[in-house]
Amino acid sequence: MGRREDSGVDEDNVKTAEWMGRREDSGVDEDNVKTAEWMGRREDSGVDEDNVKTAEWMGRREDSGVDEDNVKTVEWKGRREDSGVDEDNVKTAEWKGRREDSGVDEDNVKTVEWKGRREDSGVDEDNVKTVEWKGRREDSGVDEDNVKTAEWMGRREDIGMERDDEKSQEAAAMLNYGLEGFRTSEENFTDIYSTSNNYIELATVTDHLVL
Repeated sequence: MGRREDSGVDEDNVKTAEWMGRREDSGVDEDNVKTAEWMGRREDSGVDEDNVKTAEWMGRREDSGVDEDNVKTVEWKGRREDSGVDEDNVKTAEWKGRREDSGVDEDNVKTVEWKGRREDSGVDEDNVKTVEWKGRREDSGVDEDNVKTAEWMGRREDIGMERDDEKSQEAAAMLNYGLEGFRTSEENFTDIYSTSNNYIELATVTDHLVL
């Protein structure tokens, strides 16, 4: 615990005392011995396991191999320029910060990116696409259920079937013929489905009308 410059190989708590002070060159030690060095200054070392490497990652780390579990997570919360492909909550940590190029991720991972900025992506499912649609969306494919509803409430420039006078008249004519499972009069149709702009909300009659 004082000053020690040169020694042989000691055991147990003897070598530990050196590591808590100053140490420039040593061999390979085990267990909590190497941990003590890593909490201080460490420039070059081999590959260690478990909580040992974790201690280095909490400080400064420029180049390392591939580690597992919560080890890589610590690096990602700080600065990360180049890495391989990680899984689960690891990639999520990077996405909450800055992300320029990545592969395809699943589930709640992609959701995090979509809440920020997104220029180009593949096709995602369920509530993931919904998040983008509440913002700005210029080009997309065909989505289902409440996803498309979210887009329609915002801005939409190009779709397949538009709601206009012609479609309203066509729907009214078909309804007057008395489609199976749906009965209405001309008067009731006007009251229920017409709007001030003479548009028809096609989604409201989906269960009864097939165009």
